[in-house]
Amino acid sequence: MTIKDAIDVAGLHTTWGNPDFADYSAPVDSAVAARLKQAGAIIIGKSNVAEMLADFGQTTNRLYGATNNPWDLTRTPGGSSRGGAAAVSGLSFLEYGSDLVGSIRIPAGLCGVYGLRPSAHTVPLAGFPTGSPHTRSGSLP
Repeated sequence: MTIKDAIDVAGLHTTWGNPDFADYSAPVDSAVAARLKQAGAIIIGKSNVAEMLADFGQTTNRLYGATNNPWDLTRTPGGSSRGGAAAVSGLSFLEYGSDLVGSIRIPAGLCGVYGLRPSAHTVPLAGFPTGSPHTRSGSLP
């Protein structure tokens, strides 16, 4: 599976699409990554995001470039978890993203895949902090 590039996975880069964080590798798993691994998931990589998750309509950042809709490269996959929706359309069979105002549901709809937003407070946010990854302190469940 893949996981959104704003969520810490030990040993993998967590950049938020920002060149300033290009060398940051998470020292520990986020709570959700730890739980996924405990359940047998194999995280094969991170999915692209707009720089600092700051653009709702497209995924372009100075570090990794653009993510397009896999079915029509002239269109956006939409939402901040759009890299994951594009990945699930043929690269990966499962993605873990985040969704506050449609970041999973909108890209899923635009890419023709299923997206589920968990109920509030059911998935811990430890390892998915806001701001600089250099100020993070990892936390396991």
